Amino acid sequence: MGVKALAEALCRNSSLTNLDLKSNKLGSEGGRVLTKALYENTTLTHFDISSNQHDFKGGEEFAKALYKIQL
Repeated sequence: MGVKALAEALCRNSSLTNLDLKSNKLGSEGGRVLTKALYENTTLTHFDISSNQHDFKGGEEFAKALYKIQL
């Protein structure tokens, strides 16, 4: 799954500050995988996941992660 590879890269990232993933059909599972990576990443300052198909739980997890890391 491509999202898992992206999440792994985000965990190791040391320079990327802007990531635009809008309209990529991430879905709920992809959203959950990326949420975990957000907790590890320390460089992102802009992260756009608009227009993806997230369920309520996935959206809630993203909101918690973004609040915690203040992105």
